Amino acid sequence: MIATWKELNESIAGMSEADIEAALLAEASGKQRWTIIRRLHQRQCALRASRERAALKALCAKIADTPRPLPAPTTPSPYPGDPPAIPDL
Repeated sequence: MIATWKELNESIAGMSEADIEAALLAEASGKQRWTIIRRLHQRQCALRASRERAALKALCAKIADTPRPLPAPTTPSPYPGDPPAIPDL
């Protein structure tokens, strides 16, 4: 359990998502200090966002390395064969 704000600030940078979750549950079932809960939740969100961004970056890199076929035309051409010639003005 976190005793003081100073203790929280000294330890929060080294805490994992699981550590933050445990601290949140302990604080919510213990002293219920809103400022401590809010700071823990803020850190939890930052860690989650960082993890999710890394996963998205890896997914994008994987997709970028996968060859993809060129897209087919979405509408058929109204001109059979070659398009009509543009008249000279």
